[in-house]
Amino acid sequence: MSAFADGSQPSTRGRLAAGVPGRGDGPGALLSLIRTMGGATRRDLMRATNLARATVDARLDMLASHGYVVHREVPRAKGRPPQMFEFNESGGYLLCIDMGSSHTRLGIADLGGRLVAHTSAELDLSMGPGVTLGKVGTLLRELVRAEGIDPRYVLGVGVGVPGPVELTGHMVRLPFDATALAPWTEMVISQEIRAFLPAIGVGDVPVEVDKDANNMALGEWRTSWPEVRDLVVLKVGMTLTCGIVANAETVRGTIGMAGDLEHIPDGTSDVMCRCGQRGCAEATASGRGIVRLLGPAAGSIHTSRELVALQNAGRQDVIQLMREAGRRLGVLIGTAISTLNPQLVVIGGNLAEANTLLLDEIRSVAMSRVHPLIASSTTIIGSKISDQAGLYGAAHLALRAVLDPASVDVGISNGRTLSVDRSPAHRRVLAR
Repeated sequence: MSAFADGSQPSTRGRLAAGVPGRGDGPGALLSLIRTMGGATRRDLMRATNLARATVDARLDMLASHGYVVHREVPRAKGRPPQMFEFNESGGYLLCIDMGSSHTRLGIADLGGRLVAHTSAELDLSMGPGVTLGKVGTLLRELVRAEGIDPRYVLGVGVGVPGPVELTGHMVRLPFDATALAPWTEMVISQEIRAFLPAIGVGDVPVEVDKDANNMALGEWRTSWPEVRDLVVLKVGMTLTCGIVANAETVRGTIGMAGDLEHIPDGTSDVMCRCGQRGCAEATASGRGIVRLLGPAAGSIHTSRELVALQNAGRQDVIQLMREAGRRLGVLIGTAISTLNPQLVVIGGNLAEANTLLLDEIRSVAMSRVHPLIASSTTIIGSKISDQAGLYGAAHLALRAVLDPASVDVGISNGRTLSVDRSPAHRRVLAR
């Protein structure tokens, strides 16, 4: 640092307060601390950061003037009440997309990761990226308008797709899905989604994409079990998919295929899986696997809920295959528990929803295959948010990018301001 002619040093107050845009050592880092603490006073922040009051005040002023934090007075018996600074979760919105092979869910969330609106549509990915994403864009535009949301305050987009996603943003090309999903592996999905955002009125915002199972695990964790640091989430529907959270981080793996339990083969089975192996749970314990094993007796079954309805109606062949599916899934879950030692295993999906028979079978077999100490520290439970887990996960996926300290610093330096609107449409949150 250069000294002035009289030997004094130039002031660092403004530089220290603002930090270096893009480095994450400015107001964005303070916002992250406020969110982690669930709200904080000036004194709390000074103690936690060892920053001078003037620096903390300057950063709080920047966060408040740009709408990132709001404050309220904390009542106390004597003296001037301190101000409690809290993250402005109503300051903006996130668009959430959860794409399945034949069904897509869309939602809008606030900055607390809570859904304020959602819809769904039957969209078959085999139609190709152009047609499918065009319909997604139209539905999102209609949803934003119907909710009366100012698209200028949409700050990010989270997307889940039915397949692993490489760090490059491409879906992994799976040989057995080459026909239907090949066009999706030849493009960067985030770029294609970003291209239609201006038609909705949304500016240049982060678009984050991950495998639907990872988003599902992220949604279950952050929404229903935030105090748990290690969990496995298995979605049981017409297909199977699994996501893992370890040490409070979503596990992706080298090519995004971590948690691919559904394609672990069983050498004792002669049932062929579409991946080319025999006895995979995808072929024997998913909804499609059960329908296939039913043969002509399956009739016109197309959904997991139809299978559960037949089970509840007393169809013995369906009940027997459901038990066998539970046992097969229990073996896989037992292996996952022994490998990862999670505190919680969450079973979701339409085939498992309100299906005590399936859940009990999974739990019984899984716990019988692990060390007693591990079994005593692990709970297997049904999902609390079921088919909306992917939307919640997409919201938190986007939130990570939007509220990254460096991104917040850059946004403030570029003049981004969050909403301070308190209208009913802005405050509305769907009950979970």
